[in-house]
Amino acid sequence: MPRPMYLLALIFAYLRRQLAPLLAALAVTLCTAMVIIVISVMGGFLTELKRAAHAITGDLVIEAYNPYGGFSGYEGLIEALEEDEIVASATPSIRWFGLLNLGGVFKPVQVQGVDFPAFDEVVGLEERLVWSEEEVQQRREELASYGFYEPPAPAGLGGALDPPFPTDPGPATADAPAPVAGAITGVEVHGGNRRDDAGVYGFGTSWVGREFTLTLVPLNERGTPGSYEPVRVPLAVANDFKSGLYEVDSGTVMVPLGVLQRALQMAPFEGVAGFDPLTGLGGERVRVSGRVTQVIVKLADAIDTDDDAELGGARRRVAELVGDHWDALRRERDAGVPPLTYTWVEMHGQLIGAVQNEKGMVTFLFVVISGVAVVMVATTFYMIVLAKTRDIGVLRAIGAARSGVLGLFLGYGLAVGVVGAAAGVALAVAVVLQLNAIQHFLATYLGVTGLLVGALGVGAAAGGTLAVAIGFVRQAMAWWLRRLVPGGALLLFLPALGLVLFRGGYAQRLNAAYRFVMWDPKTYFFDTIPTNLDAAEVVLIALGAVVSSVLGAVVPALRASAEDPVEALRAE
Repeated sequence: MPRPMYLLALIFAYLRRQLAPLLAALAVTLCTAMVIIVISVMGGFLTELKRAAHAITGDLVIEAYNPYGGFSGYEGLIEALEEDEIVASATPSIRWFGLLNLGGVFKPVQVQGVDFPAFDEVVGLEERLVWSEEEVQQRREELASYGFYEPPAPAGLGGALDPPFPTDPGPATADAPAPVAGAITGVEVHGGNRRDDAGVYGFGTSWVGREFTLTLVPLNERGTPGSYEPVRVPLAVANDFKSGLYEVDSGTVMVPLGVLQRALQMAPFEGVAGFDPLTGLGGERVRVSGRVTQVIVKLADAIDTDDDAELGGARRRVAELVGDHWDALRRERDAGVPPLTYTWVEMHGQLIGAVQNEKGMVTFLFVVISGVAVVMVATTFYMIVLAKTRDIGVLRAIGAARSGVLGLFLGYGLAVGVVGAAAGVALAVAVVLQLNAIQHFLATYLGVTGLLVGALGVGAAAGGTLAVAIGFVRQAMAWWLRRLVPGGALLLFLPALGLVLFRGGYAQRLNAAYRFVMWDPKTYFFDTIPTNLDAAEVVLIALGAVVSSVLGAVVPALRASAEDPVEALRAE
Protein backbone atom coordinates (compact mmCIF):
# COMPACT_ATOMS: atom_id res chain seq x y z
CA MET A 1 0.00 0.00 0.00
CA PRO A 2 1.45 3.43 -0.91
CA ARG A 3 2.52 5.51 2.03
CA PRO A 4 -0.23 8.16 1.80
CA MET A 5 -2.88 5.46 1.54
CA TYR A 6 -1.87 3.57 4.67
CA LEU A 7 -1.63 6.84 6.59
CA LEU A 8 -5.16 7.81 5.55
CA ALA A 9 -6.46 4.32 6.33
CA LEU A 10 -4.98 4.35 9.83
CA ILE A 11 -6.21 7.89 10.54
CA PHE A 12 -9.72 6.98 9.41
CA ALA A 13 -9.66 3.77 11.48
CA TYR A 14 -8.55 5.62 14.63
CA LEU A 15 -11.25 8.27 14.17
CA ARG A 16 -13.99 5.66 13.72
CA ARG A 17 -13.05 3.25 16.49
CA GLN A 18 -11.92 5.44 19.37
CA LEU A 19 -13.89 7.85 21.53
CA ALA A 20 -10.91 9.94 22.69
CA PRO A 21 -10.21 11.69 19.35
CA LEU A 22 -13.91 12.46 18.98
CA LEU A 23 -13.85 14.16 22.38
CA ALA A 24 -10.82 16.17 21.26
CA ALA A 25 -12.70 17.14 18.09
CA LEU A 26 -15.66 18.16 20.27
CA ALA A 27 -13.39 20.43 22.31
CA VAL A 28 -12.14 22.05 19.10
CA THR A 29 -15.76 22.42 17.93
CA LEU A 30 -16.90 24.19 21.08
CA CYS A 31 -13.88 26.48 21.25
CA THR A 32 -14.20 27.44 17.58
CA ALA A 33 -17.92 28.10 17.89
CA MET A 34 -17.44 30.11 21.09
CA VAL A 35 -14.88 32.46 19.54
CA ILE A 36 -16.92 32.96 16.34
CA ILE A 37 -20.14 33.69 18.27
CA VAL A 38 -18.45 36.18 20.58
CA ILE A 39 -16.62 38.02 17.81
CA SER A 40 -19.79 38.10 15.67
CA VAL A 41 -21.91 39.64 18.44
CA MET A 42 -19.22 42.17 19.35
CA GLY A 43 -18.72 42.91 15.64
CA GLY A 44 -22.47 43.37 15.22
CA PHE A 45 -22.58 45.80 18.11
CA LEU A 46 -19.68 47.77 16.63
CA THR A 47 -21.32 47.80 13.19
CA GLU A 48 -24.63 49.06 14.60
CA LEU A 49 -22.81 51.70 16.62
CA LYS A 50 -20.96 52.94 13.53
CA ARG A 51 -24.15 52.92 11.47
CA ALA A 52 -26.02 54.98 14.05
CA ALA A 53 -23.13 57.42 14.50
CA HIS A 54 -22.72 57.88 10.75
CA ALA A 55 -26.44 58.31 10.15
CA ILE A 56 -26.94 61.18 12.59
CA THR A 57 -23.61 62.94 11.94
CA GLY A 58 -23.37 63.05 8.15
CA ASP A 59 -20.24 62.19 6.19
CA LEU A 60 -18.16 65.25 7.10
CA VAL A 61 -18.58 68.02 9.65
CA ILE A 62 -17.06 71.48 9.23
CA GLU A 63 -16.92 72.85 12.77
CA ALA A 64 -15.96 76.29 14.05
CA TYR A 65 -12.50 76.56 15.59
CA ASN A 66 -14.28 78.06 18.60
CA PRO A 67 -17.37 75.80 18.76
CA TYR A 68 -19.31 78.27 20.94
CA GLY A 69 -18.38 81.37 18.94
CA GLY A 70 -19.43 79.97 15.59
CA PHE A 71 -18.51 81.45 12.23
CA SER A 72 -20.26 83.59 9.63
CA GLY A 73 -20.21 83.42 5.87
CA TYR A 74 -21.56 79.89 5.86
CA GLU A 75 -23.98 80.57 2.98
CA GLY A 76 -21.12 81.23 0.56
CA LEU A 77 -19.20 78.26 1.94
CA ILE A 78 -22.15 75.92 1.26
CA GLU A 79 -22.45 77.27 -2.29
CA ALA A 80 -18.73 76.66 -2.88
CA LEU A 81 -18.97 73.13 -1.49
CA GLU A 82 -22.00 72.13 -3.55
CA GLU A 83 -20.30 73.33 -6.74
CA ASP A 84 -17.63 70.65 -6.26
CA GLU A 85 -18.37 67.20 -7.66
CA ILE A 86 -17.26 65.48 -4.47
CA VAL A 87 -20.08 67.06 -2.41
CA ALA A 88 -23.73 66.09 -2.84
CA SER A 89 -25.26 68.59 -0.39
CA ALA A 90 -24.49 70.55 2.77
CA THR A 91 -26.55 72.17 5.51
CA PRO A 92 -25.81 74.62 8.35
CA SER A 93 -26.28 73.65 11.98
CA ILE A 94 -25.83 75.05 15.45
CA ARG A 95 -24.86 72.86 18.39
CA TRP A 96 -25.45 74.48 21.75
CA PHE A 97 -26.16 73.66 25.34
CA GLY A 98 -29.39 74.34 27.16
CA LEU A 99 -31.60 73.50 30.10
CA LEU A 100 -34.85 71.77 29.25
CA ASN A 101 -37.97 72.17 31.39
CA LEU A 102 -40.54 69.55 30.43
CA GLY A 103 -43.44 69.07 32.79
CA GLY A 104 -41.48 70.58 35.67
CA VAL A 105 -38.52 68.26 35.14
CA PHE A 106 -35.24 70.05 34.40
CA LYS A 107 -32.56 68.37 32.31
CA PRO A 108 -29.38 69.62 30.60
CA VAL A 109 -29.52 68.84 26.88
CA GLN A 110 -27.61 69.28 23.65
CA VAL A 111 -29.58 71.68 21.45
CA GLN A 112 -29.15 71.37 17.68
CA GLY A 113 -30.54 74.01 15.36
CA VAL A 114 -31.13 72.71 11.84
CA ASP A 115 -32.88 73.62 8.62
CA PHE A 116 -35.13 70.56 8.67
CA PRO A 117 -35.62 70.02 4.89
CA ALA A 118 -31.89 70.45 4.18
CA PHE A 119 -30.91 68.42 7.24
CA ASP A 120 -33.24 65.62 6.13
CA GLU A 121 -31.57 65.63 2.71
CA VAL A 122 -28.11 65.28 4.27
CA VAL A 123 -28.73 62.73 7.04
CA GLY A 124 -32.19 61.27 6.29
CA LEU A 125 -33.92 62.51 9.44
CA GLU A 126 -37.38 61.43 8.29
CA GLU A 127 -36.32 57.76 8.41
CA ARG A 128 -35.48 58.15 12.09
CA LEU A 129 -38.69 59.79 13.23
CA VAL A 130 -40.42 57.51 15.73
CA TRP A 131 -44.03 58.48 15.07
CA SER A 132 -45.78 58.29 11.71
CA GLU A 133 -47.61 61.19 10.12
CA GLU A 134 -50.93 59.48 10.89
CA GLU A 135 -50.07 59.15 14.58
CA VAL A 136 -48.97 62.76 14.84
CA GLN A 137 -52.10 63.95 13.02
CA GLN A 138 -54.25 61.92 15.40
CA ARG A 139 -52.55 63.57 18.37
CA ARG A 140 -53.03 67.02 16.81
CA GLU A 141 -56.74 66.35 16.42
CA GLU A 142 -56.98 65.15 20.02
CA LEU A 143 -55.25 68.28 21.29
CA ALA A 144 -57.49 70.47 19.15
CA SER A 145 -60.61 68.76 20.50
CA TYR A 146 -59.40 69.35 24.07
CA GLY A 147 -58.71 73.02 23.32
CA PHE A 148 -54.95 72.60 23.75
CA TYR A 149 -52.31 74.21 21.57
CA GLU A 150 -51.80 72.34 18.29
CA PRO A 151 -48.03 72.10 17.63
CA PRO A 152 -46.77 72.59 14.07
CA ALA A 153 -45.12 69.70 12.25
CA PRO A 154 -41.50 69.93 11.00
CA ALA A 155 -40.97 71.78 7.72
CA GLY A 156 -40.57 69.39 4.82
CA LEU A 157 -41.86 66.56 6.99
CA GLY A 158 -45.50 67.56 7.28
CA GLY A 159 -45.87 71.34 7.65
CA ALA A 160 -44.23 74.63 8.65
CA LEU A 161 -41.91 74.37 11.62
CA ASP A 162 -40.38 77.83 11.81
CA PRO A 163 -43.02 80.46 12.66
CA PRO A 164 -41.90 84.02 13.50
CA PHE A 165 -39.99 83.83 16.75
CA PRO A 166 -38.75 86.91 18.64
CA THR A 167 -35.32 87.05 20.28
CA ASP A 168 -36.92 87.53 23.68
CA PRO A 169 -40.45 86.12 23.56
CA GLY A 170 -41.31 87.17 27.08
CA PRO A 171 -43.91 85.49 29.29
CA ALA A 172 -47.17 84.27 27.83
CA THR A 173 -50.43 86.01 28.75
CA ALA A 174 -54.08 85.16 28.20
CA ASP A 175 -54.37 87.77 25.42
CA ALA A 176 -50.97 87.28 23.84
CA PRO A 177 -49.57 83.79 24.27
CA ALA A 178 -45.89 83.40 23.51
CA PRO A 179 -45.25 82.06 20.00
CA VAL A 180 -44.33 78.39 20.07
CA ALA A 181 -42.27 76.49 17.47
CA GLY A 182 -42.20 72.74 16.99
CA ALA A 183 -39.13 70.75 18.02
CA ILE A 184 -38.01 67.16 17.58
CA THR A 185 -36.67 65.53 20.71
CA GLY A 186 -34.61 62.41 21.22
CA VAL A 187 -36.88 59.52 22.06
CA GLU A 188 -35.27 59.08 25.49
CA VAL A 189 -35.09 62.76 26.42
CA HIS A 190 -38.32 62.73 28.38
CA GLY A 191 -39.56 60.05 30.72
CA GLY A 192 -42.94 59.66 29.05
CA ASN A 193 -41.83 57.22 26.36
CA ARG A 194 -42.03 53.60 27.45
CA ARG A 195 -40.94 50.45 25.66
CA ASP A 196 -42.75 47.12 25.79
CA ASP A 197 -41.07 43.72 26.04
CA ALA A 198 -40.25 43.84 22.33
CA GLY A 199 -38.59 47.25 22.68
CA VAL A 200 -41.39 49.09 20.83
CA TYR A 201 -42.36 52.56 22.05
CA GLY A 202 -46.01 53.22 22.80
CA PHE A 203 -47.45 56.36 21.24
CA GLY A 204 -50.00 56.67 24.03
CA THR A 205 -47.25 57.58 26.51
CA SER A 206 -45.33 59.94 24.21
CA TRP A 207 -44.99 63.68 24.82
CA VAL A 208 -45.94 64.73 21.29
CA GLY A 209 -47.92 67.93 21.56
CA ARG A 210 -46.62 68.84 25.01
CA GLU A 211 -45.08 72.28 25.47
CA PHE A 212 -41.70 72.79 27.12
CA THR A 213 -39.08 75.50 27.46
CA LEU A 214 -35.37 75.72 26.73
CA THR A 215 -33.15 78.09 28.67
CA LEU A 216 -30.20 79.21 26.55
CA VAL A 217 -27.19 81.47 27.17
CA PRO A 218 -26.19 83.47 24.05
CA LEU A 219 -22.47 84.00 23.40
CA ASN A 220 -20.68 86.45 21.16
CA GLU A 221 -18.22 85.54 18.39
CA ARG A 222 -15.42 85.17 20.95
CA GLY A 223 -17.48 82.57 22.80
CA THR A 224 -18.06 84.71 25.91
CA PRO A 225 -21.41 85.80 27.39
CA GLY A 226 -20.71 89.55 27.10
CA SER A 227 -23.83 91.48 28.04
CA TYR A 228 -26.25 88.78 26.89
CA GLU A 229 -28.80 87.43 29.35
CA PRO A 230 -30.21 83.88 29.40
CA VAL A 231 -33.15 83.43 27.03
CA ARG A 232 -36.19 81.30 27.73
CA VAL A 233 -37.51 79.71 24.52
CA PRO A 234 -41.02 78.14 24.46
CA LEU A 235 -41.32 75.07 22.20
CA ALA A 236 -43.55 72.06 21.65
CA VAL A 237 -42.74 68.40 20.90
CA ALA A 238 -43.67 67.84 17.24
CA ASN A 239 -42.10 64.36 17.00
CA ASP A 240 -39.37 62.14 18.45
CA PHE A 241 -36.33 60.74 16.67
CA LYS A 242 -34.27 57.64 17.35
CA SER A 243 -30.70 57.58 16.06
CA GLY A 244 -29.57 54.39 17.82
CA LEU A 245 -27.00 56.18 19.99
CA TYR A 246 -28.32 56.43 23.54
CA GLU A 247 -26.12 59.42 24.33
CA VAL A 248 -27.74 61.30 21.44
CA ASP A 249 -31.31 60.11 21.91
CA SER A 250 -31.33 60.79 25.63
CA GLY A 251 -29.93 64.31 25.47
CA THR A 252 -30.61 66.02 22.12
CA VAL A 253 -33.34 68.45 21.12
CA MET A 254 -33.59 69.60 17.48
CA VAL A 255 -35.11 73.05 16.92
CA PRO A 256 -35.48 75.22 13.80
CA LEU A 257 -32.22 76.89 12.82
CA GLY A 258 -33.81 80.33 12.57
CA VAL A 259 -35.36 80.02 16.03
CA LEU A 260 -32.03 79.13 17.59
CA GLN A 261 -30.14 81.83 15.68
CA ARG A 262 -32.52 84.53 16.90
CA ALA A 263 -32.48 83.25 20.46
CA LEU A 264 -28.67 83.17 20.53
CA GLN A 265 -28.14 86.54 18.80
CA MET A 266 -26.62 84.68 15.82
CA ALA A 267 -29.24 85.57 13.18
CA PRO A 268 -28.43 87.68 10.09
CA PHE A 269 -29.18 91.39 10.46
CA GLU A 270 -28.84 94.65 8.58
CA GLY A 271 -26.12 97.04 9.64
CA VAL A 272 -24.48 100.25 8.44
CA ALA A 273 -21.02 100.24 6.83
CA GLY A 274 -18.77 103.22 6.09
CA PHE A 275 -20.47 105.59 8.55
CA ASP A 276 -18.28 108.40 9.93
CA PRO A 277 -19.45 109.23 13.47
CA LEU A 278 -17.58 112.60 13.48
CA THR A 279 -19.09 114.06 10.30
CA GLY A 280 -22.27 112.01 10.17
CA LEU A 281 -21.58 111.38 6.51
CA GLY A 282 -21.42 108.19 4.52
CA GLY A 283 -22.72 104.81 5.44
CA GLU A 284 -24.78 102.27 3.57
CA ARG A 285 -27.01 99.53 4.78
CA VAL A 286 -25.43 96.10 4.44
CA ARG A 287 -26.56 92.61 5.36
CA VAL A 288 -24.45 91.01 8.08
CA SER A 289 -24.32 87.24 7.78
CA GLY A 290 -25.56 85.08 10.61
CA ARG A 291 -23.44 82.58 12.49
CA VAL A 292 -23.54 78.80 12.83
CA THR A 293 -21.23 76.39 14.60
CA GLN A 294 -21.21 73.63 11.97
CA VAL A 295 -21.81 72.78 8.34
CA ILE A 296 -22.76 69.14 7.80
CA VAL A 297 -21.70 67.64 4.47
CA LYS A 298 -23.07 64.72 2.49
CA LEU A 299 -20.54 63.36 0.00
CA ALA A 300 -21.34 62.17 -3.49
CA ASP A 301 -22.55 58.59 -3.86
CA ALA A 302 -19.32 57.66 -5.65
CA ILE A 303 -17.40 58.12 -2.38
CA ASP A 304 -17.28 55.05 -0.12
CA THR A 305 -17.71 56.70 3.26
CA ASP A 306 -16.93 53.44 5.07
CA ASP A 307 -13.49 53.25 3.47
CA ASP A 308 -10.94 55.15 5.54
CA ALA A 309 -8.76 56.01 2.54
CA GLU A 310 -11.59 57.42 0.41
CA LEU A 311 -13.14 59.23 3.36
CA GLY A 312 -9.78 60.74 4.28
CA GLY A 313 -9.23 61.91 0.71
CA ALA A 314 -12.67 63.54 0.66
CA ARG A 315 -11.95 65.28 3.97
CA ARG A 316 -8.71 66.73 2.59
CA ARG A 317 -10.50 68.00 -0.54
CA VAL A 318 -13.27 69.64 1.52
CA ALA A 319 -10.66 71.17 3.83
CA GLU A 320 -9.01 72.70 0.75
CA LEU A 321 -12.35 74.18 -0.33
CA VAL A 322 -12.84 75.63 3.14
CA GLY A 323 -9.36 77.14 3.07
CA ASP A 324 -9.94 78.70 -0.38
CA HIS A 325 -13.24 80.18 0.76
CA TRP A 326 -11.66 81.62 3.88
CA ASP A 327 -8.85 83.20 1.88
CA ALA A 328 -11.50 84.96 -0.21
CA LEU A 329 -13.32 86.14 2.92
CA ARG A 330 -10.11 87.56 4.42
CA ARG A 331 -9.74 89.85 1.44
CA GLU A 332 -13.07 91.44 2.36
CA ARG A 333 -12.99 91.46 6.14
CA ASP A 334 -11.48 89.91 9.24
CA ALA A 335 -12.84 86.37 8.87
CA GLY A 336 -11.05 84.92 11.89
CA VAL A 337 -9.69 81.37 12.14
CA PRO A 338 -11.15 79.03 9.49
CA PRO A 339 -13.29 76.13 10.73
CA LEU A 340 -11.90 72.60 10.94
CA THR A 341 -13.07 69.61 8.91
CA TYR A 342 -13.75 66.23 10.54
CA THR A 343 -14.98 62.87 9.27
CA TRP A 344 -17.91 61.13 10.94
CA VAL A 345 -15.42 58.61 12.38
CA GLU A 346 -13.36 61.39 13.97
CA MET A 347 -16.46 62.99 15.45
CA HIS A 348 -17.24 59.75 17.32
CA GLY A 349 -13.67 58.48 17.58
CA GLN A 350 -13.64 58.11 21.36
CA LEU A 351 -16.81 56.00 21.50
CA ILE A 352 -15.98 53.87 18.44
CA GLY A 353 -12.40 53.36 19.62
CA ALA A 354 -13.58 52.21 23.04
CA VAL A 355 -15.91 49.60 21.51
CA GLN A 356 -13.19 48.43 19.09
CA ASN A 357 -10.78 47.98 22.00
CA GLU A 358 -13.43 46.09 23.95
CA LYS A 359 -14.05 43.81 20.99
CA GLY A 360 -10.33 43.09 20.71
CA MET A 361 -9.96 42.46 24.43
CA VAL A 362 -12.95 40.10 24.64
CA THR A 363 -11.80 38.22 21.54
CA PHE A 364 -8.29 37.86 22.98
CA LEU A 365 -9.66 36.50 26.26
CA PHE A 366 -11.77 33.89 24.50
CA VAL A 367 -8.87 32.90 22.26
CA VAL A 368 -6.78 32.32 25.39
CA ILE A 369 -9.59 30.29 26.92
CA SER A 370 -9.76 28.29 23.70
CA GLY A 371 -6.21 27.14 24.38
CA VAL A 372 -7.93 24.28 26.20
CA ALA A 373 -8.40 22.70 22.76
CA VAL A 374 -4.63 22.50 22.27
CA VAL A 375 -4.19 20.91 25.70
CA MET A 376 -7.07 18.51 25.01
CA VAL A 377 -5.57 17.38 21.70
CA ALA A 378 -2.09 17.01 23.19
CA THR A 379 -3.36 14.97 26.15
CA THR A 380 -5.56 12.77 23.96
CA PHE A 381 -2.81 12.03 21.48
CA TYR A 382 -0.27 11.35 24.20
CA MET A 383 -2.61 8.73 25.68
CA ILE A 384 -3.18 7.27 22.21
CA VAL A 385 0.59 6.98 21.69
CA LEU A 386 0.89 5.10 24.97
CA ALA A 387 -2.00 2.83 24.05
CA LYS A 388 -0.75 2.20 20.51
CA THR A 389 2.88 1.47 21.32
CA ARG A 390 2.70 -2.06 19.90
CA ASP A 391 0.98 -0.76 16.73
CA ILE A 392 3.84 1.71 16.29
CA GLY A 393 6.32 -1.14 16.71
CA VAL A 394 4.51 -3.20 14.05
CA LEU A 395 4.52 -0.25 11.65
CA ARG A 396 8.24 0.28 12.19
CA ALA A 397 8.92 -3.44 11.81
CA ILE A 398 7.21 -3.67 8.43
CA GLY A 399 9.22 -0.76 7.09
CA ALA A 400 7.49 2.45 8.16
CA ALA A 401 10.01 5.25 8.57
CA ARG A 402 10.16 7.61 11.53
CA SER A 403 8.83 10.34 9.25
CA GLY A 404 5.90 8.09 8.38
CA VAL A 405 4.95 7.61 12.05
CA LEU A 406 5.42 11.33 12.63
CA GLY A 407 3.19 12.09 9.64
CA LEU A 408 0.59 9.61 10.91
CA PHE A 409 0.02 11.41 14.20
CA LEU A 410 0.37 14.88 12.72
CA GLY A 411 -2.22 13.87 10.12
CA TYR A 412 -4.33 12.54 12.97
CA GLY A 413 -4.18 15.96 14.64
CA LEU A 414 -4.95 17.65 11.33
CA ALA A 415 -8.01 15.42 10.85
CA VAL A 416 -9.26 16.17 14.36
CA GLY A 417 -8.73 19.91 13.74
CA VAL A 418 -10.52 19.89 10.37
CA VAL A 419 -13.49 17.94 11.73
CA GLY A 420 -13.72 20.07 14.87
CA ALA A 421 -13.27 23.38 13.05
CA ALA A 422 -15.85 22.50 10.38
CA ALA A 423 -18.38 21.46 13.01
CA GLY A 424 -17.58 24.56 15.06
CA VAL A 425 -18.11 26.88 12.10
CA ALA A 426 -21.41 25.18 11.25
CA LEU A 427 -22.59 25.43 14.87
CA ALA A 428 -21.53 29.06 15.21
CA VAL A 429 -23.16 30.13 11.95
CA ALA A 430 -26.40 28.40 12.94
CA VAL A 431 -26.41 30.06 16.37
CA VAL A 432 -25.49 33.53 15.08
CA LEU A 433 -28.11 33.48 12.32
CA GLN A 434 -30.81 32.34 14.74
CA LEU A 435 -29.61 34.16 17.86
CA ASN A 436 -32.68 36.37 18.15
CA ALA A 437 -34.97 33.38 17.53
CA ILE A 438 -33.13 31.47 20.26
CA GLN A 439 -33.56 34.41 22.63
CA HIS A 440 -37.27 34.56 21.80
CA PHE A 441 -37.62 30.85 22.52
CA LEU A 442 -35.80 31.11 25.86
CA ALA A 443 -37.84 34.15 26.86
CA THR A 444 -41.16 32.58 25.83
CA TYR A 445 -41.06 28.80 26.23
CA LEU A 446 -38.24 28.10 28.69
CA GLY A 447 -40.57 27.11 31.53
CA VAL A 448 -42.47 24.40 29.66
CA THR A 449 -39.35 23.19 27.83
CA GLY A 450 -37.40 22.95 31.09
CA LEU A 451 -40.25 20.98 32.74
CA LEU A 452 -40.54 18.44 29.92
CA VAL A 453 -36.79 17.99 29.40
CA GLY A 454 -36.25 17.81 33.16
CA ALA A 455 -38.96 15.16 33.46
CA LEU A 456 -37.31 13.10 30.74
CA GLY A 457 -33.86 13.46 32.31
CA VAL A 458 -34.90 12.71 35.88
CA GLY A 459 -37.03 9.75 34.76
CA ALA A 460 -34.22 8.33 32.62
CA ALA A 461 -31.71 8.77 35.48
CA ALA A 462 -34.05 7.06 37.96
CA GLY A 463 -34.68 4.21 35.53
CA GLY A 464 -30.95 3.84 34.83
CA THR A 465 -30.14 3.71 38.55
CA LEU A 466 -32.78 1.04 39.12
CA ALA A 467 -31.58 -0.91 36.06
CA VAL A 468 -27.99 -0.93 37.37
CA ALA A 469 -29.12 -2.20 40.77
CA ILE A 470 -31.34 -4.96 39.37
CA GLY A 471 -28.94 -5.87 36.55
CA PHE A 472 -26.03 -6.18 38.96
CA VAL A 473 -27.98 -8.70 41.06
CA ARG A 474 -29.40 -10.66 38.11
CA GLN A 475 -26.33 -10.26 35.91
CA ALA A 476 -28.41 -8.89 33.00
CA MET A 477 -27.66 -5.16 33.18
CA ALA A 478 -27.96 -4.44 29.43
CA TRP A 479 -31.40 -6.07 29.30
CA TRP A 480 -32.71 -3.95 32.19
CA LEU A 481 -31.10 -0.72 30.92
CA ARG A 482 -32.87 -1.06 27.55
CA ARG A 483 -36.23 -1.30 29.32
CA LEU A 484 -36.04 0.78 32.48
CA VAL A 485 -34.28 3.88 31.11
CA PRO A 486 -36.95 4.73 28.48
CA GLY A 487 -39.67 3.48 30.81
CA GLY A 488 -38.55 5.77 33.61
CA ALA A 489 -38.30 8.70 31.20
CA LEU A 490 -41.85 8.18 29.94
CA LEU A 491 -43.14 7.59 33.45
CA LEU A 492 -42.36 11.21 34.39
CA PHE A 493 -42.66 12.80 30.94
CA LEU A 494 -46.26 11.81 30.28
CA PRO A 495 -47.68 13.33 33.52
CA ALA A 496 -45.67 16.51 32.91
CA LEU A 497 -47.01 16.70 29.35
CA GLY A 498 -50.56 16.16 30.57
CA LEU A 499 -50.13 18.89 33.16
CA VAL A 500 -49.04 21.33 30.46
CA LEU A 501 -51.73 20.39 27.95
CA PHE A 502 -54.79 19.95 30.12
CA ARG A 503 -54.37 22.27 33.08
CA GLY A 504 -55.53 25.66 31.87
CA GLY A 505 -53.07 28.51 32.22
CA TYR A 506 -50.35 26.40 33.81
CA ALA A 507 -48.04 26.59 30.79
CA GLN A 508 -48.42 30.39 30.62
CA ARG A 509 -47.66 30.82 34.31
CA LEU A 510 -44.68 28.47 34.07
CA ASN A 511 -43.23 30.29 31.06
CA ALA A 512 -43.76 33.64 32.78
CA ALA A 513 -42.03 32.45 35.97
CA TYR A 514 -39.00 30.92 34.22
CA ARG A 515 -37.60 32.95 31.33
CA PHE A 516 -34.11 33.88 30.22
CA VAL A 517 -33.46 37.07 28.23
CA MET A 518 -29.90 37.54 26.99
CA TRP A 519 -30.59 40.95 25.40
CA ASP A 520 -33.54 42.74 26.94
CA PRO A 521 -34.84 45.36 24.44
CA LYS A 522 -36.33 47.28 27.37
CA THR A 523 -32.80 47.78 28.73
CA TYR A 524 -30.55 47.83 25.67
CA PHE A 525 -31.04 50.49 23.04
CA PHE A 526 -30.76 48.10 20.10
CA ASP A 527 -34.08 46.30 19.66
CA THR A 528 -32.44 43.00 18.63
CA ILE A 529 -29.12 41.33 19.30
CA PRO A 530 -26.77 42.78 16.66
CA THR A 531 -24.60 40.24 14.86
CA ASN A 532 -22.10 40.47 12.03
CA LEU A 533 -20.64 37.32 10.48
CA ASP A 534 -17.40 38.36 8.82
CA ALA A 535 -16.24 35.67 6.37
CA ALA A 536 -12.57 36.62 6.76
CA GLU A 537 -12.75 36.39 10.56
CA VAL A 538 -14.55 33.03 10.39
CA VAL A 539 -11.90 31.60 8.04
CA LEU A 540 -9.05 32.86 10.23
CA ILE A 541 -10.62 31.39 13.38
CA ALA A 542 -11.20 28.03 11.66
CA LEU A 543 -7.60 27.97 10.38
CA GLY A 544 -6.41 28.86 13.87
CA ALA A 545 -8.35 25.90 15.28
CA VAL A 546 -6.80 23.53 12.73
CA VAL A 547 -3.27 24.84 13.37
CA SER A 548 -3.83 24.56 17.13
CA SER A 549 -4.85 20.92 16.75
CA VAL A 550 -1.75 20.15 14.70
CA LEU A 551 0.46 21.92 17.27
CA GLY A 552 -1.18 19.92 20.03
CA ALA A 553 -0.23 16.71 18.21
CA VAL A 554 3.42 17.67 17.66
CA VAL A 555 4.87 16.43 20.99
CA PRO A 556 3.00 13.07 20.97
CA ALA A 557 3.93 12.62 17.31
CA LEU A 558 7.61 13.22 18.04
CA ARG A 559 7.48 10.74 20.89
CA ALA A 560 5.80 8.12 18.67
CA SER A 561 8.34 8.60 15.88
CA ALA A 562 11.19 8.17 18.38
CA GLU A 563 9.96 4.73 19.54
CA ASP A 564 12.44 1.89 19.03
CA PRO A 565 10.65 -0.89 17.08
CA VAL A 566 12.04 -3.70 19.25
CA GLU A 567 11.12 -1.98 22.52
CA ALA A 568 7.73 -1.07 21.12
CA LEU A 569 6.96 -4.70 20.21
CA ARG A 570 7.91 -5.79 23.73
CA ALA A 571 5.52 -3.28 25.33
CA GLU A 572 2.66 -4.71 27.38
